[in-house]
Amino acid sequence: MKLNKFLVTVLFIIPIFGFSQTEEEYISKGLDKEEVGAFEEAILFYDSAILLNNENAIAYYNRGVCYAALQNYGSALVDYNKALYIDTTLADAYYNRSIVFHHMDNPVMALADIQVYTQMQPADTLGFLVMADLLFKQGEFSQAIATNQKLINLGLERKAIVYRNQGVCYAKLKTNSMAEYLLTQAIIFDPNYDIAYLDRAKVRFDMELYKDATDDLYEFLIKYPEHVEALGIRSASNFNLKNYSAAIVDYDKLIALQPDNWEWYFEKGNCLVKLKRDAEADEMYTIALVSTTNKSWVLVMRGIVRYNLKRKEEACQDWHQARILGEEEAVLLYTRYCTEE
Repeated sequence: MKLNKFLVTVLFIIPIFGFSQTEEEYISKGLDKEEVGAFEEAILFYDSAILLNNENAIAYYNRGVCYAALQNYGSALVDYNKALYIDTTLADAYYNRSIVFHHMDNPVMALADIQVYTQMQPADTLGFLVMADLLFKQGEFSQAIATNQKLINLGLERKAIVYRNQGVCYAKLKTNSMAEYLLTQAIIFDPNYDIAYLDRAKVRFDMELYKDATDDLYEFLIKYPEHVEALGIRSASNFNLKNYSAAIVDYDKLIALQPDNWEWYFEKGNCLVKLKRDAEADEMYTIALVSTTNKSWVLVMRGIVRYNLKRKEEACQDWHQARILGEEEAVLLYTRYCTEE
């Protein structure tokens, strides 16, 4: 939110609007309070200015800023609407109203306002950053890429942000090679850009570059040891690299973080199967079955470990249940191992 945009310029705008000395004093005092975060007190001063002149666009604008800072988005929207009704040239009001619309889950209006703002302030990179983010959230990845390119052309100093945003957009478009390149560029510009490492790990996982994905997550998980998504990617990567014991370590962390998530028990069970620890795998699959509706494949896997444990009758029961649920592999297993010749 652009909180203090008029802190300096108000002194030049006041004569244009023909404010009285009292209005100027109220607005000045409101800005002083706003600057130190005393938004409720600032609102009172803007109220006084508006009582003296209800066509005071700057007072409405700044009161809207305060309401938005207090997360009173409905009142902020009313004030921004009034400010723009009085003066359609207040570019920052379009910017701030866009942010308010975003908080009010109105992405269409948020995007419309930020597009107006970027037309009025074509050199302001912040506007294009917001517009690219809104386009991304609406699934308009190609348009987001074009907007990010404008930021590059404008010479945005923090290029890492734009390259990361571009990379994520290309990842959404399944253009993984370009996504990996752009995310690498983001990391080159800012080697401490943690989220870019996570994003690149996701892309590299999709590209089946599992070792590279785990390398990206090494430092990230030192800083954020309880990040569920990162742990999930690393554990799956280690599984694909046949580092089953390492994967189990991460699945244990995930189970501790999300004890009600059946997927972590199931995946840990799969690792245990690879290590021929069938009794432990059976325990994990049994726990997974308690909390999932996707039972068919879990039943198939539990049936396999139970068969390996010489518990044929229980294995056949699992495969029978799974074939009733429509799992083709269960039909094959049941027919092969459970049907009397």
